[in-house]
Amino acid sequence: MNTHFQNKLNDRSDEWKQGFPNSNGMKNSTEQIVMARVHRIHFLRRFLHPTMVKVYSGVLLFGTLGSMVSIANVFANMPSVTAPAQVVSFTLNAVVHTEIFVQLVVVGIGVVCVLLIKDILQNIKQKSVFMHA
Repeated sequence: MNTHFQNKLNDRSDEWKQGFPNSNGMKNSTEQIVMARVHRIHFLRRFLHPTMVKVYSGVLLFGTLGSMVSIANVFANMPSVTAPAQVVSFTLNAVVHTEIFVQLVVVGIGVVCVLLIKDILQNIKQKSVFMHA
């Protein structure tokens, strides 16, 4: 009885495999190559999307800033956020009185943030146009 069941199972798996000569479902090596390229292009388009490049740049810049400046000490010395004028004054003094490379990183973070906000607003605007149409 066991062999009868195994024979039935093998017959069905043979029927299934008839349309797929290779074990991974691809019909030939050309199809495998083409599909690998399609998957690679799809991944690269998502990975290298302009907004994502900005996100990666921001993460890199924040990481660089964190490695050069003690963020915990900056927040410990910062005045209360209930006094915005003092926070702005403290931030400007901290940036002006630091190394040039840190200043460039801070400017880079500002530029990336502005560009990301611009992308987000454009995306919201495009979606709202399509929702009202």
